[in-house]
Amino acid sequence: RGASRVLRQPVNATALRCAAYSLVRRQQRRWALRRALMETLAGPSRDALTGAYNREFLMRYLARRLALAKTGSRLLSVVLFYIPSDDGTREQFGGEAADHLLVQLGQWIGGLLRGEDVTARFQGNEFCVVLPDTPQEEAERVMNRIAGVLSYTDFAVRDVYMPVKVWVQVGCSLARPDDSIDLLLARARANLS
Repeated sequence: RGASRVLRQPVNATALRCAAYSLVRRQQRRWALRRALMETLAGPSRDALTGAYNREFLMRYLARRLALAKTGSRLLSVVLFYIPSDDGTREQFGGEAADHLLVQLGQWIGGLLRGEDVTARFQGNEFCVVLPDTPQEEAERVMNRIAGVLSYTDFAVRDVYMPVKVWVQVGCSLARPDDSIDLLLARARANLS
């Protein structure tokens, strides 16, 4: 079923099936954990519009994760997604259409991450993703993959009878031992491209 293009050597079909099943089960458990966490943290920790975590929750979460990173025992990467095209959508189609687009963008960003990663609406049309235990090179791959998916997706927006494209600027930063939350986020913002 297409695996022969990727696999270079003869592979035991049973071993391949077991490995694939194991990976699928692990991902299903991660998503079940994520759903349970989202249900318990609903309310004051959620952004009212997008359903992603809000800025206050993000700051508390980043403070805890940054404290772990400062001990040197854990890595912490932060990615910012800035959607400047949302302003154009707001001007062209109105606030309700732009809000509907933001909801979809938050869902897409969150859906393209691991279960342990956190997506929060940082401000306006900007989302922040926290990638615990992730080196910067891997975070940049994740960032570029998500930005590519968003850029090549035609979004359907309520009461707009044409596909809506988005333009995404992204920036990434790895926590340093001397970082504060503001420095970490400022470095990610300075890397926006």
